[in-house]
Amino acid sequence: MILKTPARSSARTGKRGPGRFGRAIKVPGLFSGLGNTTGTFFVDPNRDNIHCPDRSFPTPGGLQLLANPVTPDIILVLLILGIALVLFVTEVIRMDLVSLLVLITLAATGLVTANQAVSGFSNAAVVTVWAMFILSEGLTRTGIANLLGRQVMSISGNRESTLIIVVMLTSGGLSFFMSNIGVAALMLPVVMDVCRRTDVSPSRVLMPMAFGTLLGGLTTLFGTPPNLLTSAALEQYGYVPFGLFDYMPVGIGAVVVGVGFMALVGRRLLPATVRTAGSMRVSQRNLRARYSLQQSLFSMSVCRFTAGGQDARTESH
Repeated sequence: MILKTPARSSARTGKRGPGRFGRAIKVPGLFSGLGNTTGTFFVDPNRDNIHCPDRSFPTPGGLQLLANPVTPDIILVLLILGIALVLFVTEVIRMDLVSLLVLITLAATGLVTANQAVSGFSNAAVVTVWAMFILSEGLTRTGIANLLGRQVMSISGNRESTLIIVVMLTSGGLSFFMSNIGVAALMLPVVMDVCRRTDVSPSRVLMPMAFGTLLGGLTTLFGTPPNLLTSAALEQYGYVPFGLFDYMPVGIGAVVVGVGFMALVGRRLLPATVRTAGSMRVSQRNLRARYSLQQSLFSMSVCRFTAGGQDARTESH
């Protein structure tokens, strides 16, 4: 149960504060005469009774009861949510398929209409995230990833601590104007290539890269999907949306603190993994398939055999 007191008037304007009710106070137990009904309690100075769609509860002193019975729809939504969480954790089905299954289930059960189910695809935040993925793929295919890798190596050298700082700052800087997921996809091959050349464990650099990407996304509107969603929500309800750099004062501080912590303390807590023989075999197999090494070796063997045969015939003659 939640007890809420009425919102107080502003001393300067004489107007009521935002919302109809004031702060909420949790009250344990049940009120007598209500049986097992649970609800939310409000204090309204203008009325002594509350009118609910299905019932009205007279209460003294302006104390009002809003009954919130558990309906079958609520149970069904919680059941769908619980199944989705289990599938997300166990990864029995891919996450994108789980999301689509939840969407289809909500529409099929009538909890939302078909228009409500697909309305999110036209949201400006969703379209912006799609555009960021397209931009990231374009940067990868044009060779920007290789250029970044060379620049990171030229600055950091072979020192692990310097490499962690440079990777975090680079990924965080890219997240200023790109989706953090897109930046992670762009930086992943760069970091793996640099770790291979410097003989540094990838696990000790990939995790700081992920942290730098997340922290950098906090600085601008386009950096991370939650920033876009909150701005779109403000605009939807008639408020002024956030600007592009409204997040930057707090976001820059988060980046500085995060990079400093990782450079001084966090890197000592990072895991160090060793490449197994199985991963080496997979890597060699991928290299053979990529560069057609088996065909090249076969061709070289044929040429050598042919040349040897000619030499033998020449010697025999």
